[in-house]
Amino acid sequence: MAFQFKPSETPAVAVQRVCRECVGEALERLEKPNHPAAIHAVRKEIKKLRAILWLVRNQIGRGAYRKSNNALREAAGHLAVARDARVMLKAFEKLAGQPPKQFGGIAAKLKKNSHREAQQFRKSDLVARAKKLLRKTNWRIGRLKIKAAGWAALKPGWLEGYKLGRTACELARRNPDPEHLHEWRKRVNSCGIISGYWVQLVMQ
Repeated sequence: MAFQFKPSETPAVAVQRVCRECVGEALERLEKPNHPAAIHAVRKEIKKLRAILWLVRNQIGRGAYRKSNNALREAAGHLAVARDARVMLKAFEKLAGQPPKQFGGIAAKLKKNSHREAQQFRKSDLVARAKKLLRKTNWRIGRLKIKAAGWAALKPGWLEGYKLGRTACELARRNPDPEHLHEWRKRVNSCGIISGYWVQLVMQ
């Protein structure tokens, strides 16, 4: 199913449904953890989950939000090292050309590092730990309580995200270093999740 809220759903139903779909997709992908594309897809689903929970954190309570967010951050962290090593290799190959004729030594070291991290990842229990955290998050999602109805449940989080996004944008324009650009990108992603739902509600 598409990653979107339905205007016919209450916020509570929409949040629980979409979050559970994300968890289900992540767990399915983790059945093939040796594929780099699968790990990348899992981390994307976790980002979606964190963004949705952030948008409704004032509704579900700071404590519930913090527990779920921390668990999801930890799950993503378990999958980060092997994935980051491969990303560095692929990014370098793209920049230097394939094969990277003038930078063969660097490419060889990056490739060796990528293979080493992949082997260690396969031997570890990180996938099992990530699965456990995702299942626990799914359990918490089923117990979320959102009292406000319609746009009122989502408006505060979206407006705050938009405000933070504008601030991050201005900072990135003044000082476009990687950290500022990354922060701006995170804020844009959070706002974008709910924008389509807002348009649908207004057009009804």
